[in-house]
Amino acid sequence: MCRRAGFEPDVRFETDDLEAQIALIESGNAVAILPDLMRVRRPPALRVVDVDDRRRSVFTATRAAISGTPAIRACREALAAVVPAESTVP
Repeated sequence: MCRRAGFEPDVRFETDDLEAQIALIESGNAVAILPDLMRVRRPPALRVVDVDDRRRSVFTATRAAISGTPAIRACREALAAVVPAESTVP
């Protein structure tokens, strides 16, 4: 996203731990692009800037053997209802 916005990010920390990312941001040591779900448990003590939703891709993956099960079909239908295919950008 940074490169698309015209600048090279200065990456100093890397972690898959979203709680650690929040801690780095709250302590003033980092900025990050995080999913909205991080705001569900508790509002983070940081400035939140929403990004353009059109840059998101939503997809599902499953084993072929279970791809036609009612649970998988229901999940994919629910996602399709809220994330239309034309809203994703490659």
